[in-house]
Amino acid sequence: MRGHLQHRGDDTWRIKVYVGRSPDGRKRYLERTVHGTRRDAERELSRLVVEVDEGRHAAAAPMKFDELLDRWLEVKRASVAPRTVENYEWVATKYLRPRLGDRKLAALRVFDLDALYAELRASGLSARTVRICHTVVRQALDQARRWGLIARNPAVDAEGESHPAAQDSGQAEGEGEAGALA
Repeated sequence: MRGHLQHRGDDTWRIKVYVGRSPDGRKRYLERTVHGTRRDAERELSRLVVEVDEGRHAAAAPMKFDELLDRWLEVKRASVAPRTVENYEWVATKYLRPRLGDRKLAALRVFDLDALYAELRASGLSARTVRICHTVVRQALDQARRWGLIARNPAVDAEGESHPAAQDSGQAEGEGEAGALA
């Protein structure tokens, strides 16, 4: 087993699972604190070892969503129209950076993205604008996955387009879609 279990206090355990080496050669570990019995901690350790074996956790150094957006936008500048990049930057600055910018990529979950989209809808944004936000998040996180920064893209399973108006509009999401925002 590639994990370690350490007793930390009354019904508190630290589990540590070796994930691999980051591109700079540093050993990377996945750490969790478990409150409960030793058996609970052993179950969680086994679950995490399986997740690491399945490739759900990447060995890359921690990066925040804000930094990913910067790098992703640099890549986009070379492949899409300047106006599209400007619109992506505007969406990122107005809606995404304030809410997700300080979050570590590895800590982002489908639940977080669903909550973001629900908050955006509740604030009165149109379904189309929420879809564009989802497109930016999904593409940025997919690029992070290809770069090996995360093992899995949580935006794939997020409900970025679940709003009924988004399904009825008949419009496909695309890179040029952000153009109408600015």
